[in-house]
Amino acid sequence: MVLTRSSTALAALVIHLVTQDWPNAINDIIHNFQTVDFPNVSIENKCIALLEILTVIPEEYQTCRLEKAQKREVRNGIKNGCSSVLELFLQLLNSGQSSIIEKTIKSLASWLALELPLDQTKQLIDVCFETVKNSKYFDGSVDAIMNGLYSPSSHQYTQTIFSFFPNIISLNSLLDVAIQAQDQEALLGYSKIICGLGENHCRLVLR
Repeated sequence: MVLTRSSTALAALVIHLVTQDWPNAINDIIHNFQTVDFPNVSIENKCIALLEILTVIPEEYQTCRLEKAQKREVRNGIKNGCSSVLELFLQLLNSGQSSIIEKTIKSLASWLALELPLDQTKQLIDVCFETVKNSKYFDGSVDAIMNGLYSPSSHQYTQTIFSFFPNIISLNSLLDVAIQAQDQEALLGYSKIICGLGENHCRLVLR
């Protein structure tokens, strides 16, 4: 509860300052968590706290009430730190610690909702096509894949979308398993990803 409230307060501060007074907010937050020693706090707990903050910042942006032009500026300010964020996510997804991986996927889904360039997020989305096979990471992985592949800006990255076709097609076998097991949650998740391709990129599918 304390972490959530603190993260929300910090996210609100970032949104307020990132366009002018604190343009390097995202990079500064990551750098401080990586370099500052917090007494009696384990590395795992530091990672989880950082991931909570990084998850909340895009969520707070999505719900903030700003004029259209100002909101666009704020989004661009937040996205200025995306290189550091994506690099961090890739490291943590390879950490081997399930609690950190689960939190990283959730945070990744939050950032992908900002319409990050698909060619920069491809490697991370590829990882999500693997983690979606694990029930513990299923919901977050579905959200990340949907936010990344089917955002309004995804049409700009035709070749990158094409490169995901084998991953999407491979979900058919998992969909069959979900049908046989009457696993409604898995059935819904896989169906969303597969049907989303036709709904959002029908011209590519018909080529």
